[in-house]
Amino acid sequence: MAYLLKSEQSFVLEILIDTTISEYERIRRDLNFSENITSIDYLSLLYIKLNTSAIDGSIFKSILSTLRTADSMIVNGKEIIMFLPGTDKEGVLHLEAGIREFLDDLYGGYVSVSYPEDGNNKTQLINNFKKYIRLKFNEDSELFKNIN
Repeated sequence: MAYLLKSEQSFVLEILIDTTISEYERIRRDLNFSENITSIDYLSLLYIKLNTSAIDGSIFKSILSTLRTADSMIVNGKEIIMFLPGTDKEGVLHLEAGIREFLDDLYGGYVSVSYPEDGNNKTQLINNFKKYIRLKFNEDSELFKNIN
């Protein structure tokens, strides 16, 4: 099962992103891969906005149970952020579709970014993620208040 982080632990997202990207670069360099391998070439972040705050924790436990052990999820009120190493944009689309169907009326929309398409490092990825969330929902995410 994936990790569920508390909203006040959202700063951990920066550490996870930075560590994962560094590890991907080290693996690629050490093994001298020339082909594209999803599990060491991609990292995605998925933001889901709910229409109302979900007070039933079983909803989040159900979502967590569908994620891999390497994945993490942060929940705060109407916001969910998922850290998805080894997941490309297509993988995010499949995951998001299942979550949208599961959440039904609670679902308000999503935004995602993927490394390396949306940023080659932690700063670019986070800044683009914040920007896309602001553009889509016309507000900033509360979960990013502790993230530079």
